[in-house]
Amino acid sequence: MALNVQRSIPFPRVSLNKLLAYIEAVGDNYGLRKGDVRNKNLDIGKGKGDITRFFLRIGIVEENGEVIELTQHGWAIYNSIKMGAGAKQLHSYLMNALPQYKLLIDVLLKNGSINEDELFNLLNEEIRRLSPSSWINKVAFKALLGLLIDAHIVVKVGKVINYTNGDMVTRIKTCIDTNKVKLGDHYLLSINKLSKCIGMQINVNDIKVGTISNAPGDSMIKIANIDEFIKSLIMILEKKQ
Repeated sequence: MALNVQRSIPFPRVSLNKLLAYIEAVGDNYGLRKGDVRNKNLDIGKGKGDITRFFLRIGIVEENGEVIELTQHGWAIYNSIKMGAGAKQLHSYLMNALPQYKLLIDVLLKNGSINEDELFNLLNEEIRRLSPSSWINKVAFKALLGLLIDAHIVVKVGKVINYTNGDMVTRIKTCIDTNKVKLGDHYLLSINKLSKCIGMQINVNDIKVGTISNAPGDSMIKIANIDEFIKSLIMILEKKQ
């Protein structure tokens, strides 16, 4: 298995939504000139652009003179985007196209909940076990981990990474458990912290469970029944998806 990752790998932290927006724009226009990719702010970095280089490397786009076009794999992801399943399709593709991405998930599967620095070290141990001369640097590691966070495969709270495998209930429970503060028979939760952890902005007006206390820059919710609150959040988030 070839796992060579150079120190200068052109793959900084880019949001999953930006990657999907790039694919969608190229597909909508049946190809884009390289200059237009820049003009539309679809890419970052110097030269061809970091996203373009990354997608060329893993076979999502190809160059046709001065035009960037989707490959067969790129069109499959594009079609999934139009059906509302782009994130899932790109995640599945990366599992096959990037051995490091697959190994990262394997390490998370084995550990469930793990410190970010420890995860980085264990990933490199796994890579070196398969290919002694290969490794992944912190920039690439954070980029891959960021995609897993964006895809809701993991939840990050502080320096701890929790594997949820995209399950909404597990994600919500993990975020509540790691952010709740017990006050007697009740729990106190920050809406801002909960929204950030879950990966979706929660509108306090949608919450029908518990007592809301508004504060400058944040709102707190006081709840007695965690399970009832989880059911309420699932209904709210399902409407947003």
